[in-house]
Amino acid sequence: MAAWRRWLVYGLVTVIVGGHLYDLVVDREHWPFSQYPMYAHAAREWSMLTPRLSGVRPDGGEITLWQTRFLEPLDQSRLMQAVGTILQEPDGRVRATTALRDVLARYEQRRRTGEHDGPALAALRLYHERWVLELDAGNVDRPARRDLVLEAVLP
Repeated sequence: MAAWRRWLVYGLVTVIVGGHLYDLVVDREHWPFSQYPMYAHAAREWSMLTPRLSGVRPDGGEITLWQTRFLEPLDQSRLMQAVGTILQEPDGRVRATTALRDVLARYEQRRRTGEHDGPALAALRLYHERWVLELDAGNVDRPARRDLVLEAVLP
């Protein structure tokens, strides 16, 4: 009776230790060794990919729209969830452009009524920006890569 328990314990230890060693070799965690396998890739560099909405002034200059009061009904944290979900639809680019055009119309309406003091905008641009993080956040205004996803202009 004691012998089968011993082999059971050895087997469990082998599976657990072997699983962890396997994860170290392939640089990926697997269940049950990671409770969140979607976040289990080991980072080779400190970077992140984030959507960023920029307003285009009539003179062509851009400003990053950080504040929620400029982005109603969205904000930067919900931007990717909202627009990213729309972009996955078959007609997603058209619908996402329409959504950004609505955000721009709301922005301009609220600016004209004095609800915020932002500059006049001619368009909105949605970028995917990749940041290689620096410890002192010295590159907060300089992403490593910036890809234009959509541009919305009022008709």
